[in-house]
Amino acid sequence: MTQNLFKLLLHKTLSDYGIWKPQMLDTHQGILRALSFQPKLLLLASAAEDGLLCLWDNGSDLIQTLKAAPAEFSCLTWSPTGGAIAAGDSQGDVLVWTDR
Repeated sequence: MTQNLFKLLLHKTLSDYGIWKPQMLDTHQGILRALSFQPKLLLLASAAEDGLLCLWDNGSDLIQTLKAAPAEFSCLTWSPTGGAIAAGDSQGDVLVWTDR
């Protein structure tokens, strides 16, 4: 109960100041398995059981969809510089995309 109340209060307080703007990421056709934010580039990456990895500008506008996993994604992470992103699938394969 306390945790849910905190989430509601946090959402209300930040919304009032225009900081928190919830956005539905509805591109995926399955359960969302991982999210990773790259603060330097203001990019959000989402990975799901549908095998898609989506890149969102500022967490709201879909800018690119990467389809490469034969199985569902299970995890993802950005490199510290933001120049690469790695995602693992449920079969143990790791896929890496770079900006070069």
